[in-house]
Parts: sequence; structure tokens; C-alpha cells
Amino acid sequence: MKDSGLVVFTKNFGSNFTGATVATYNLVQEFLGEFKEVIVICKNVGNSISDERLKIKVFSTLNEARRHLVKLPPDYVYLSDDHFGYILKMAGREYYHVYHGSWPDAMFLSLRMFVYGLYFLPQYILTLVFAKLIFNVSYYMDKFTRKFNSNTTVIRNGMRHASVSRETEKNLMVKKGKLKIIMVGTIDNLKFRKALELFELFERHELNSICDVHIFGHAKNLKLLEKLGSFNFVHLEGFSANIIYRDFDLYLTTSYFENLSIAVCEALNSEIPVFGFNVGGLNEVVKQYSNGYLAPINKVEYLAKNIKAWYEQSFYLDSSETQLDDFSWEVAAKKYIKNFEIFESLK
Repeated sequence: MKDSGLVVFTKNFGSNFTGATVATYNLVQEFLGEFKEVIVICKNVGNSISDERLKIKVFSTLNEARRHLVKLPPDYVYLSDDHFGYILKMAGREYYHVYHGSWPDAMFLSLRMFVYGLYFLPQYILTLVFAKLIFNVSYYMDKFTRKFNSNTTVIRNGMRHASVSRETEKNLMVKKGKLKIIMVGTIDNLKFRKALELFELFERHELNSICDVHIFGHAKNLKLLEKLGSFNFVHLEGFSANIIYRDFDLYLTTSYFENLSIAVCEALNSEIPVFGFNVGGLNEVVKQYSNGYLAPINKVEYLAKNIKAWYEQSFYLDSSETQLDDFSWEVAAKKYIKNFEIFESLK
């Protein structure tokens, strides 16, 4: 691959984004040593590393993106990670695709999301159909993408934090004092609307007096942000690229849908339990009543009762159930490169 270049076609690129952008940004850093150059074509660029091997081209429209693409060598490796990956086909380029999406699940959450799905899902399907190989980050979504393309594989995302050993032996127990809960993600209805219902239950079950909830993430919905901040046990921390999960007792997610959250994996890798809804690929890493608890979707009362029961030590959790050896950017990059080499040799 060192004699070839890599073109990454994405929406956002930089260290100050969240979600799938984190994966793409970290993988690009690993890929820099494997290609003679890496060219990122993106719509929005944030904080990025400075490296002479990395070139970034910004587009404002998909037609402009296509014009960038057709000027690049056709024998380079092309990789997309967003719904408009099919533009690569229109530019006459064969490409690989990383599916981070949560469609079609997201369509059935509300009328608004259903309408969004009518726009995004057909584009994702085109992107999947035209790709020569699809990389999935969870087995849950691998089943979906195989409906449109039989060339699929699963490569896990990496994590930013090395494994740590807390002073809990194997049992994940609450430290003395208040329960420190962490939540991470863009503050919008899909990830945090159910948190409002849950926090009301916290007050009803008097959990508000024995816990502090720290929320990290950009605010997309300012009204929701204000409502979350109205609870006296909730602390809005803003976005942070360097969260120390081991400083907390429990990771909480109230997301309606997921593919497989990097933040969840980072929390488990830091040996703190995860509580949330049983959505997407979360149950591939969160083992029920072993390293966390996943409630049926929307059953916020189950979350509240189980968090309280764990706090009162009605049951214990065991960090030894967490197996995340494959969740490494270095390991992931090597697997991507191996697939690239094999598929490129078949041209």
C-alpha cells in the first residue's frame, strides 16, 4: 500500500467531532504510515493533525466533491463513511464503505425521523450497493448491510483509552459517597429525551440525593439542554476530547438507537459498568448483569430501579466479562489494510 494513496470521502473530519467522525479521524492517523499520501475530501473540517502526508480538500456541494474526486488517480484506494458515498461511483471510482449508520432503526422512532429516513436511507442503500466491500463496526448492522451487498465484514472501532485497573478487584462496586454517573454524546432528542423521564424517576425514587450526573457533549438542542440542567443533580460539562471514565462509577446512555457506541466501549474498557437500553449492537459488549444492564427500549423505570438496586448492592457486576481486545485503532487499521491489499490484488 505504500506505493498507493488513500482517499477518504467523508462529511466531517477532525478531533473535535463526535460519533463516527472520531473513528474516521483516528483511522486516518493510523493509515498515514501505510500510504504514500492520504487525501481527505470533506464538507466540514475541524481540529486536525499537521502532517505533510495528509491533504484535506473541502467541498460545499456534492457536485463540487465529485469534481475533486475525478481529478484524483483512479488507482488510489477510496474509502467512504457517510450516506453520500455513492458519489464515488458517479465519479468513476471503485470504493470501500464503512457503515456507522443507525438506519433503518432510527426511522421508526418518530414521524420526523421517518421523514428523515426517506431522505437518508435510499442514499445509504445506493452507497452500500455500489461498494466493493462494506466494513461494519457491529454484527447487528452487518445483518442489515448484507441485504444489499454480500461483501461485508466486521472490524471493531478502537478506543482512546488504555485498559486500567481500578481498586475493585473484579467486582464493579459503588465507591462510598455519591454515585458519579457519566453520560456522553451530542445533546439531542434521540440521545437525551428519555433522560428527562429518567431523571424525573430519579427524583421520585430519591436517587437524586445519592447521585451526580455529568453530561459531556455538544448541545444540538438548546431547549433540551436547559431542561437537563434544571435538575440539581445534573452537571453539564460541555464537549471534551479527553474524558477520564475511571473517575466515574457508572456510564449511562438513554439513546433510542445505536450502532455500537465508542464511548460505551471506552467506559467498559475503563472498568465501569454501562446501563442503557438494549438497542443496536450494545449487547455485543454489555453482558446483562455482568458488566452492565440493558433495559427494554423506552422502559426508563427499569433503568431507574436497576441503578438503585446496584447502588444498594442488591447485585454485583464483574469487569472480567468485558472482552475488548479487538477494539483498538492499531488492530482495526491492520485489518483494513489487509482487506485493501487482498481486494486491490484482485483488480
